[in-house]
Amino acid sequence: TSRVLLRSRNAYLGDPHFSPDGARIIYTREDALGFNAYWIGSDGGVEHPVSADSTPVTFADWIDDHRVVTTAVGYVRTEVDLDNGRTRKVPDSSHRTLLEYNGGTRVWQRGDSLRLTATDEEGKVLRELGVPPGLQSIGAHWFSNPEFLLLAGRTQDQPQSMVAYSFAS
Repeated sequence: TSRVLLRSRNAYLGDPHFSPDGARIIYTREDALGFNAYWIGSDGGVEHPVSADSTPVTFADWIDDHRVVTTAVGYVRTEVDLDNGRTRKVPDSSHRTLLEYNGGTRVWQRGDSLRLTATDEEGKVLRELGVPPGLQSIGAHWFSNPEFLLLAGRTQDQPQSMVAYSFAS
């Protein structure tokens, strides 16, 4: 069966993502105030703002059941704790970019290379992942669950390839 979770007559709603526990949905919306991120319960209900109108937020996704990361214009990312409203900027720099995140694990890409490093939330290196074998570029990346990171991209002699990293203990 299907049902309406949210209606909007004056906004575009997009990029919905369920929280890992399935209790909430985060999404972006564009209206007269600009681009912002909101969440609702998975059974619908009241919209809860995640971002303010001062900086356009064009994408949002879950880190865990209580925290999200938002992406604003210029690829500025912020972690937001939905339970207490605390925010923290994600410290990208010219020598590393946040590629993927899941719970307490962050995967960083170094500079213009494909070299990857996994850290905890405070930046302590958990594991050097190195360069994904055979990939010339990374076109897609995601954690299929907290224990497996999947990367897809182009190789020199094949149109597409997929590489998996295990984080299981």
